Amino acid sequence: MSMLKNIIISMRPAQWTKNLLVFAGPFFGRGLSGLPAFVFISEVFAVFCLVSSGSYIINDVIDREKDKFHPDKKKRPIASGKLSVRSAFFASLVLILTGIIWAGCLSMDFFLLIMFFILLHILYDIFLKHIPIIDVMVIACAFILRLFGGVIARPIGISLSSWILLCTFLLALFLALCKRRAEVAVLSDDSGRHRKSIADYNIDFLNQLITITGSCAILSYSIYALSPDTIAKRGTDKLVYTIPFVVYGIFRYLYLVHIKSGGSNPENLLLKDMPLLIDIILYGLIVYLVIYTH
Repeated sequence: MSMLKNIIISMRPAQWTKNLLVFAGPFFGRGLSGLPAFVFISEVFAVFCLVSSGSYIINDVIDREKDKFHPDKKKRPIASGKLSVRSAFFASLVLILTGIIWAGCLSMDFFLLIMFFILLHILYDIFLKHIPIIDVMVIACAFILRLFGGVIARPIGISLSSWILLCTFLLALFLALCKRRAEVAVLSDDSGRHRKSIADYNIDFLNQLITITGSCAILSYSIYALSPDTIAKRGTDKLVYTIPFVVYGIFRYLYLVHIKSGGSNPENLLLKDMPLLIDIILYGLIVYLVIYTH
């Protein structure tokens, strides 16, 4: 039971919130009408959870010595020695293989996307995460793959707007940069011993990148909501009313990062900060009312 508990902790279930992005494409494209469609996309979500958790375990195995220099990561089961490397590798193999087989049962296109997603994770774990700027861009690309996953797995004529793709990329980049900023602030002089790429960043540089990506994310979403193509596809121009919620969400996150010293665990902020959680729920509700009930 102790080993099972440590495996579950290493799977990082809190980070499964990232995989909720697979619902975005079908949701905006009116592809979630009916229980069968929702169940199918839930399976896509489950596949991403399995393979991403397997990848997290591999990452923890590779970084087990360096994680000992991080105040939070040193408590993880693998870094602390509570979970053996052998058990961790076996668990990651089971998770990834299960996800791959499940993806193949859903569709061949989704199977290929999942294989690329796993490859990207492995390349990131081995060396891409050690290259400044490339490290956060790879994380953002993984979010784009999640967004595509919800559309590719069940081809029903849903197309993703270039502006929503750009907004997703920029928003994911924004979150990744905020996380790097928090790591630089926490690790200080030990950043190089934990990961070389973090030592190559500094707070001022990251603040500039965070400002740029946050501003561009708001702009790209606003263009998406106001574009004639979006209005024609959705049959309404009322998505403009969701823009204030996007602006507040990014501003609130910046407040948590700069004033409350948050950002190291984006998934925790999204789940535990009540104003941010209420904003996300209200945003989703308004999008639903605009798209599904007009």
